[in-house]
Amino acid sequence: MPVFRVRSHELDLLKSFDFGNKICPYIEIVKEKDRKRKLNYATLFRYLITAIRSQTVFVDIPIHFRLAAKTNADVIKFLTPMRNIDNRIQSLSILAPLEKMVPVISSYHTITGETGTIKKQVEKLRPKFPRLAFRINAKFPEFESEMDQVEPWLTSADHLILDFDEDSIVLDSEQVRDINRRLENFSICPLIALRSAIPHEIKYKNLVNDEEVPETDNRLIRQYKFLNASAFGDYAGIKKDLLSKGGGGENTVYGCIYYDGTNNTYYGYKGAKPGYSALKDSIIPMVTKSNATKRMLESSLNFICDANKGWKLLHTPSIGQPGDLKRVSMEHYLHCIKTLIEAGNFD
Repeated sequence: MPVFRVRSHELDLLKSFDFGNKICPYIEIVKEKDRKRKLNYATLFRYLITAIRSQTVFVDIPIHFRLAAKTNADVIKFLTPMRNIDNRIQSLSILAPLEKMVPVISSYHTITGETGTIKKQVEKLRPKFPRLAFRINAKFPEFESEMDQVEPWLTSADHLILDFDEDSIVLDSEQVRDINRRLENFSICPLIALRSAIPHEIKYKNLVNDEEVPETDNRLIRQYKFLNASAFGDYAGIKKDLLSKGGGGENTVYGCIYYDGTNNTYYGYKGAKPGYSALKDSIIPMVTKSNATKRMLESSLNFICDANKGWKLLHTPSIGQPGDLKRVSMEHYLHCIKTLIEAGNFD
């Protein structure tokens, strides 16, 4: 379950990637309109969800997202009214009926102090959507409270999403043992464990070229079954986007975090100098000639091939913006995961 905060590069990927029947994308709607086409909310997201090549698309308006002074103004304008539960219900409902859409429900209690918000969302959304997803916090004491709130409303058609944020999952820790005690016999509906593998605090300027990025941790793809989960979720090979106003420029050191499907590890590459020119001059050549790429080329699995759009993008003459490398990372990671799925690695 790759999670996408819907922005321009994510939109392009979502409309073109073939997710198949074992990858179910999760989109977080964070803005009302598409900057390129200026489509209105209902038109844009109905079209997007319909276009996504997957049998299931989870759709969220993330009330848990922290709005800050540096947050993009369009994001603040859209998400602030969603703190009102009726506005959020209406914004999800307007996208019905879309058979593949599964709206995501979260508790408002820790955000606004309201009670009964799970019940209200279920009562309003269930008549329009036969499947619902419930996203709960894996931290204590929120986990127990939110689990108590959602469990009475779950059906076999639903999904329960357990969100670890960026927290490490230590299987023998007291926290995980407590979660397992609650979930070991849970069988009402599929459980999905979600965790961001790449901490947002990582800075490109601190990367060591062609070396593992030590702060990253993608072990969830091996751990999720120990949590009684039937699937794992992440942020599609990139950092969780904090949706800032932007910045960077010619004084910024850019880089790329690149997934190696042979060992489930992320490697880092940074520009030899600040500015956009370093993307073509140093970053892309390092990635294409890296030890990680060599290992994947030598693998019996087709990690590096024409079907890998991220790999193809690295060789596109027009590539040259930091967002292009973000798209490369997402496309490449998803292709690698799909390759592992098709090879039976998660059976």
